[in-house]
Amino acid sequence: MRIDRDAVKRAAPLLVPAVRAWHRWLTAWRSRPSYVAAHAPFLQPDAFDRVHFDNRGNHPTQHVRTTARFVDIAGARVLAVGCREGRELALWLDRGARSVTTLDYIPRPDVWRSLGLPARSVRFLAGDARRLPFADDTFDIVSSEALLEHVVHPDLAIAEFHRVAKPGGVVYSIFGPLYFTAGGAHYPGDYDHLLQGPDEFVAWLRARRNPGDAEGLGYLDAGMFSEWTADQYLHEFRKYHVLRSAVFLSPEARRFRARHPGDWSRLRATYAERDLLISGLAFWSRK
Repeated sequence: MRIDRDAVKRAAPLLVPAVRAWHRWLTAWRSRPSYVAAHAPFLQPDAFDRVHFDNRGNHPTQHVRTTARFVDIAGARVLAVGCREGRELALWLDRGARSVTTLDYIPRPDVWRSLGLPARSVRFLAGDARRLPFADDTFDIVSSEALLEHVVHPDLAIAEFHRVAKPGGVVYSIFGPLYFTAGGAHYPGDYDHLLQGPDEFVAWLRARRNPGDAEGLGYLDAGMFSEWTADQYLHEFRKYHVLRSAVFLSPEARRFRARHPGDWSRLRATYAERDLLISGLAFWSRK
Protein backbone atom coordinates (compact mmCIF):
# COMPACT_ATOMS: atom_id res chain seq x y z
CA MET A 1 0.00 0.00 0.00
CA ARG A 2 1.36 3.42 -0.97
CA ILE A 3 1.39 6.06 1.76
CA ASP A 4 0.05 9.52 0.95
CA ARG A 5 2.80 11.58 2.55
CA ASP A 6 1.01 14.89 2.05
CA ALA A 7 -2.04 13.55 3.89
CA VAL A 8 0.15 12.35 6.75
CA LYS A 9 1.81 15.77 6.98
CA ARG A 10 -1.59 17.48 7.18
CA ALA A 11 -2.81 15.06 9.83
CA ALA A 12 0.31 15.27 12.02
CA PRO A 13 2.11 18.55 11.26
CA LEU A 14 4.11 18.46 14.51
CA LEU A 15 5.84 15.28 13.36
CA VAL A 16 7.19 16.85 10.17
CA PRO A 17 10.25 18.64 11.71
CA ALA A 18 11.20 15.52 13.68
CA VAL A 19 10.94 13.25 10.64
CA ARG A 20 12.95 15.67 8.49
CA ALA A 21 15.66 15.96 11.15
CA TRP A 22 15.83 12.16 11.44
CA HIS A 23 16.11 11.79 7.67
CA ARG A 24 18.89 14.38 7.49
CA TRP A 25 20.80 12.42 10.11
CA LEU A 26 20.15 9.12 8.30
CA THR A 27 21.33 10.55 4.97
CA ALA A 28 24.50 11.93 6.57
CA TRP A 29 25.19 8.55 8.19
CA ARG A 30 24.64 6.70 4.91
CA SER A 31 26.90 9.17 3.11
CA ARG A 32 29.97 8.04 5.06
CA PRO A 33 32.63 6.62 2.72
CA SER A 34 32.56 3.23 4.45
CA TYR A 35 28.79 2.89 4.03
CA VAL A 36 28.89 4.04 0.40
CA ALA A 37 31.74 1.62 -0.38
CA ALA A 38 29.70 -1.25 1.07
CA HIS A 39 26.30 -0.39 -0.44
CA ALA A 40 27.12 1.61 -3.58
CA PRO A 41 30.62 0.52 -4.67
CA PHE A 42 29.97 1.84 -8.19
CA LEU A 43 30.22 5.44 -6.93
CA GLN A 44 33.54 7.26 -6.98
CA PRO A 45 34.97 7.52 -3.45
CA ASP A 46 34.07 10.89 -1.89
CA ALA A 47 32.56 12.10 -5.18
CA PHE A 48 29.41 13.40 -3.44
CA ASP A 49 28.76 15.07 -0.09
CA ARG A 50 25.38 13.39 0.27
CA VAL A 51 24.19 10.03 -1.06
CA HIS A 52 20.42 9.52 -0.99
CA PHE A 53 19.46 5.85 -1.08
CA ASP A 54 15.74 6.65 -1.30
CA ASN A 55 13.42 9.26 -2.76
CA ARG A 56 13.44 11.41 0.36
CA GLY A 57 15.29 14.70 0.57
CA ASN A 58 14.27 15.77 -2.91
CA HIS A 59 11.78 18.60 -2.41
CA PRO A 60 12.00 22.31 -3.33
CA THR A 61 11.58 23.36 0.32
CA GLN A 62 14.63 21.37 1.33
CA HIS A 63 16.68 22.64 -1.61
CA VAL A 64 15.88 26.27 -0.85
CA ARG A 65 16.81 25.64 2.79
CA THR A 66 20.18 24.23 1.69
CA THR A 67 20.74 27.19 -0.63
CA ALA A 68 20.17 29.53 2.32
CA ARG A 69 23.22 27.98 4.00
CA PHE A 70 25.45 29.41 1.28
CA VAL A 71 23.84 32.74 0.39
CA ASP A 72 21.49 35.26 2.01
CA ILE A 73 18.16 34.91 0.20
CA ALA A 74 16.69 38.02 1.82
CA GLY A 75 17.11 40.86 -0.66
CA ALA A 76 18.53 38.56 -3.34
CA ARG A 77 17.85 38.72 -7.06
CA VAL A 78 16.92 35.17 -8.08
CA LEU A 79 16.85 33.61 -11.54
CA ALA A 80 14.84 30.37 -11.81
CA VAL A 81 15.66 28.62 -15.09
CA GLY A 82 13.27 25.96 -16.31
CA CYS A 83 10.57 27.00 -13.86
CA ARG A 84 7.85 24.85 -15.51
CA GLU A 85 4.75 25.27 -13.30
CA GLY A 86 6.65 27.50 -10.89
CA ARG A 87 6.22 25.36 -7.81
CA GLU A 88 9.31 26.76 -6.07
CA LEU A 89 8.88 30.46 -6.88
CA ALA A 90 6.87 31.37 -3.79
CA LEU A 91 9.54 29.74 -1.62
CA TRP A 92 12.10 32.34 -2.69
CA LEU A 93 9.67 35.18 -2.02
CA ASP A 94 8.73 33.73 1.37
CA ARG A 95 12.39 33.97 2.36
CA GLY A 96 12.55 37.63 1.35
CA ALA A 97 14.00 37.54 -2.17
CA ARG A 98 13.84 41.01 -3.71
CA SER A 99 12.88 39.68 -7.14
CA VAL A 100 12.46 36.38 -8.99
CA THR A 101 13.01 36.21 -12.73
CA THR A 102 11.84 32.97 -14.32
CA LEU A 103 12.68 31.53 -17.72
CA ASP A 104 11.38 28.42 -19.45
CA TYR A 105 11.78 27.03 -22.96
CA ILE A 106 8.04 26.24 -23.08
CA PRO A 107 5.86 29.24 -22.10
CA ARG A 108 2.99 28.46 -19.72
CA PRO A 109 1.27 31.86 -19.34
CA ASP A 110 -2.03 30.47 -18.03
CA VAL A 111 -0.28 28.37 -15.41
CA TRP A 112 2.00 31.22 -14.40
CA ARG A 113 -0.93 33.66 -14.02
CA SER A 114 -2.77 31.13 -11.86
CA LEU A 115 0.05 31.23 -9.29
CA GLY A 116 -1.12 34.66 -8.17
CA LEU A 117 2.41 35.91 -7.47
CA PRO A 118 3.01 39.68 -7.20
CA ALA A 119 3.86 41.13 -10.63
CA ARG A 120 6.21 43.66 -9.06
CA SER A 121 8.43 40.84 -7.73
CA VAL A 122 8.15 38.09 -10.36
CA ARG A 123 8.86 38.24 -14.08
CA PHE A 124 8.16 35.35 -16.49
CA LEU A 125 10.13 34.93 -19.70
CA ALA A 126 10.42 32.32 -22.47
CA GLY A 127 13.94 31.46 -23.57
CA ASP A 128 16.79 28.99 -23.94
CA ALA A 129 18.95 28.09 -20.94
CA ARG A 130 21.96 27.85 -23.25
CA ARG A 131 21.59 31.50 -24.32
CA LEU A 132 20.33 33.49 -21.35
CA PRO A 133 19.20 37.03 -22.24
CA PHE A 134 20.93 38.67 -19.27
CA ALA A 135 24.16 40.57 -18.69
CA ASP A 136 27.09 39.06 -16.84
CA ASP A 137 27.01 39.22 -13.02
CA THR A 138 23.27 39.93 -12.72
CA PHE A 139 21.82 37.52 -10.15
CA ASP A 140 22.65 36.56 -6.57
CA ILE A 141 21.11 33.10 -7.04
CA VAL A 142 20.61 31.06 -10.20
CA SER A 143 18.49 27.97 -9.70
CA SER A 144 17.26 25.20 -11.97
CA GLU A 145 15.09 22.20 -11.11
CA ALA A 146 14.42 19.21 -13.37
CA LEU A 147 16.03 21.00 -16.31
CA LEU A 148 19.50 19.78 -17.20
CA GLU A 149 18.39 16.25 -18.10
CA HIS A 150 16.39 17.87 -20.93
CA VAL A 151 19.08 20.19 -22.34
CA VAL A 152 21.14 19.04 -25.29
CA HIS A 153 24.71 20.25 -24.59
CA PRO A 154 24.03 20.94 -20.89
CA ASP A 155 27.58 22.28 -20.54
CA LEU A 156 26.42 25.41 -22.37
CA ALA A 157 23.58 25.93 -19.88
CA ILE A 158 25.85 25.34 -16.87
CA ALA A 159 28.31 27.91 -18.22
CA GLU A 160 25.47 30.40 -18.72
CA PHE A 161 24.26 29.90 -15.15
CA HIS A 162 27.68 30.87 -13.85
CA ARG A 163 28.08 33.73 -16.30
CA VAL A 164 24.94 35.56 -15.14
CA ALA A 165 25.58 34.91 -11.43
CA LYS A 166 27.25 37.71 -9.50
CA PRO A 167 30.71 37.15 -8.06
CA GLY A 168 30.06 35.38 -4.76
CA GLY A 169 26.62 34.31 -5.97
CA VAL A 170 25.34 30.74 -5.83
CA VAL A 171 24.29 28.46 -8.68
CA TYR A 172 21.98 25.63 -7.62
CA SER A 173 20.90 22.81 -9.96
CA ILE A 174 18.99 19.61 -9.28
CA PHE A 175 17.91 17.31 -12.08
CA GLY A 176 16.61 13.84 -12.87
CA PRO A 177 15.64 11.22 -13.60
CA LEU A 178 18.72 10.82 -15.76
CA TYR A 179 18.07 9.08 -19.06
CA PHE A 180 19.77 5.77 -18.33
CA THR A 181 18.02 4.98 -15.06
CA ALA A 182 14.63 3.38 -14.43
CA GLY A 183 11.95 5.52 -16.08
CA GLY A 184 14.64 7.81 -17.45
CA ALA A 185 12.58 8.65 -20.53
CA HIS A 186 10.00 10.23 -18.16
CA TYR A 187 7.32 7.56 -18.42
CA PRO A 188 5.77 5.12 -15.91
CA GLY A 189 8.10 2.15 -16.38
CA ASP A 190 11.55 0.77 -15.85
CA TYR A 191 14.07 0.16 -18.65
CA ASP A 192 11.89 -0.36 -21.72
CA HIS A 193 13.54 2.71 -23.29
CA LEU A 194 16.92 0.95 -23.14
CA LEU A 195 15.84 -2.64 -23.79
CA GLN A 196 13.99 -1.63 -26.96
CA GLY A 197 15.22 0.33 -29.95
CA PRO A 198 14.25 4.04 -30.05
CA ASP A 199 11.55 3.67 -32.73
CA GLU A 200 10.23 0.47 -31.17
CA PHE A 201 9.99 2.14 -27.76
CA VAL A 202 8.07 5.16 -29.09
CA ALA A 203 5.68 2.86 -30.99
CA TRP A 204 5.17 0.82 -27.80
CA LEU A 205 4.37 3.96 -25.80
CA ARG A 206 1.84 5.16 -28.37
CA ALA A 207 0.19 1.74 -28.61
CA ARG A 208 -0.40 1.34 -24.90
CA ARG A 209 -2.22 4.70 -24.63
CA ASN A 210 -1.25 5.40 -21.05
CA PRO A 211 -1.97 9.05 -20.10
CA GLY A 212 1.17 8.99 -17.97
CA ASP A 213 3.28 8.59 -21.11
CA ALA A 214 2.36 12.00 -22.52
CA GLU A 215 5.24 13.86 -20.88
CA GLY A 216 7.86 11.39 -22.06
CA LEU A 217 6.47 11.28 -25.58
CA GLY A 218 6.54 15.07 -25.75
CA TYR A 219 10.20 15.17 -24.75
CA LEU A 220 11.09 12.33 -27.11
CA ASP A 221 9.33 14.00 -30.06
CA ALA A 222 11.15 17.27 -29.32
CA GLY A 223 14.53 15.57 -28.82
CA MET A 224 14.74 17.00 -25.31
CA PHE A 225 16.90 14.46 -23.48
CA SER A 226 20.57 15.24 -22.95
CA GLU A 227 21.53 11.55 -22.52
CA TRP A 228 24.53 12.63 -20.43
CA THR A 229 25.84 10.24 -17.82
CA ALA A 230 26.30 11.17 -14.17
CA ASP A 231 30.07 11.25 -14.68
CA GLN A 232 29.71 13.80 -17.49
CA TYR A 233 27.64 16.12 -15.27
CA LEU A 234 30.07 15.65 -12.39
CA HIS A 235 33.03 16.50 -14.62
CA GLU A 236 31.31 19.65 -15.87
CA PHE A 237 30.34 21.01 -12.46
CA ARG A 238 33.82 20.36 -11.10
CA LYS A 239 35.03 23.13 -13.39
CA TYR A 240 33.43 25.50 -10.88
CA HIS A 241 33.65 26.01 -7.11
CA VAL A 242 31.30 23.29 -5.88
CA LEU A 243 30.00 23.93 -2.37
CA ARG A 244 27.89 20.81 -2.05
CA SER A 245 26.90 17.86 -4.21
CA ALA A 246 24.32 15.12 -3.84
CA VAL A 247 23.45 11.95 -5.72
CA PHE A 248 20.08 10.19 -5.67
CA LEU A 249 19.98 6.42 -6.19
CA SER A 250 16.83 4.87 -7.61
CA PRO A 251 14.94 2.41 -5.38
CA GLU A 252 12.99 1.34 -8.48
CA ALA A 253 16.25 0.49 -10.25
CA ARG A 254 17.46 -1.62 -7.33
CA ARG A 255 14.14 -3.49 -7.23
CA PHE A 256 14.33 -4.12 -10.98
CA ARG A 257 17.88 -5.47 -10.60
CA ALA A 258 16.70 -7.93 -7.94
CA ARG A 259 13.54 -9.06 -9.76
CA HIS A 260 14.80 -9.25 -13.34
CA PRO A 261 18.36 -10.59 -13.31
CA GLY A 262 18.21 -11.63 -16.98
CA ASP A 263 17.19 -8.18 -18.21
CA TRP A 264 19.72 -6.61 -15.83
CA SER A 265 22.49 -8.67 -17.41
CA ARG A 266 21.38 -7.47 -20.85
CA LEU A 267 21.51 -3.87 -19.67
CA ARG A 268 24.89 -4.31 -18.00
CA ALA A 269 26.33 -5.58 -21.27
CA THR A 270 25.86 -2.05 -22.66
CA TYR A 271 25.56 0.37 -19.73
CA ALA A 272 27.60 1.02 -16.58
CA GLU A 273 25.86 -0.03 -13.38
CA ARG A 274 26.17 3.44 -11.86
CA ASP A 275 24.32 4.97 -14.83
CA LEU A 276 21.50 2.45 -14.45
CA LEU A 277 21.18 3.14 -10.71
CA ILE A 278 21.76 6.91 -10.39
CA SER A 279 18.45 8.70 -10.80
CA GLY A 280 19.42 12.31 -10.09
CA LEU A 281 22.08 14.81 -9.07
CA ALA A 282 22.23 18.13 -7.24
CA PHE A 283 24.98 20.74 -7.12
CA TRP A 284 25.50 24.03 -5.32
CA SER A 285 28.44 26.10 -6.56
CA ARG A 286 29.77 29.60 -5.94
CA LYS A 287 30.95 31.99 -8.60
